[in-house]
Amino acid sequence: MLSHAAQSGRHANADRGDDFYETPPYATSALCVAEELPHWIWEPSAGNGAIVRVLRDRGHAVVASDIVVREFELHFVADFFSLKKPPVDCTTIVSNPPYKDADHFVRHALDLVPHVHLLLRVAFLESVRRTDVLEHRGLRTVRVFRNRLRTITRRPWSTP
Repeated sequence: MLSHAAQSGRHANADRGDDFYETPPYATSALCVAEELPHWIWEPSAGNGAIVRVLRDRGHAVVASDIVVREFELHFVADFFSLKKPPVDCTTIVSNPPYKDADHFVRHALDLVPHVHLLLRVAFLESVRRTDVLEHRGLRTVRVFRNRLRTITRRPWSTP
């Protein structure tokens, strides 16, 4: 399953750096209401722990990893794309992956675990090159937020 959060506008990859956008807590809460998630979950793009904290507050055991260490304690630091297997007991990924790598992220996540829940832009659905993922890899549900998700922190390139 892919859960999608609409965002309008794009910035050049060079401007986005590592493509970090903090996920508002209500987005993860909405996912938890809409989907029955297992106890063990892996968040491979944990960032500052926004998704992890909400899931843990709801009683889930969450393994947090990322390629970059921010102000959040990770279980391990690794490039998600270099990993060959998920953490022990994790059969589900919940994440807001870097959009610039969304195609690769989705495919790799589906290769590693049977259940994938991602917060992505609705525009992710608008591509012929993703036909294999959208039609042949077990997509069950798309959840669309009516209102655009607002990020909690300013993007580093935005002006006050």
